[in-house]
Amino acid sequence: MRRSSLQSEDKIMVAGRPKAPIDWDVVDKLLVAGCLGTEVAAHIGIHHDTFYDRCREEKKVSFTVYSFEKRSKGHSILRAAQFDEAVRKRNITMLIWLGKNCLLQVDKTGLEISGQSKISVINYSDIPIKPWVDNKKQIETVTVEPIDVAS
Repeated sequence: MRRSSLQSEDKIMVAGRPKAPIDWDVVDKLLVAGCLGTEVAAHIGIHHDTFYDRCREEKKVSFTVYSFEKRSKGHSILRAAQFDEAVRKRNITMLIWLGKNCLLQVDKTGLEISGQSKISVINYSDIPIKPWVDNKKQIETVTVEPIDVAS
């Protein structure tokens, strides 16, 4: 703590303004909810750098470590609530969402070609309509190159 050069026998004068109080219970709730450090600092009314410094002073860890611990708690609460909604209440939409996001399940909706592939194409335009005529189908083999659909 910095001391002012103005000292009297019975009183030491401290330079700067007094520290703003931080309600760490409020901070914890905001971090569990996923708020950023800058948002929490604004909520409690201090500059974010001051907030980070006070976290290091009072909690003895960096804000990054402290916020990660609280945010992880929030994630676990949210996962448990989603799981409960899906399994106990049989919410089909939530079951599908959890399956896709947690178990990496996917809906297969198309043909995926990687590398060169050969496919057979039947040209139906040359098939005679009359059943008594010879139904020879013209079959061609073509090489298909993959395309980049991200462009």
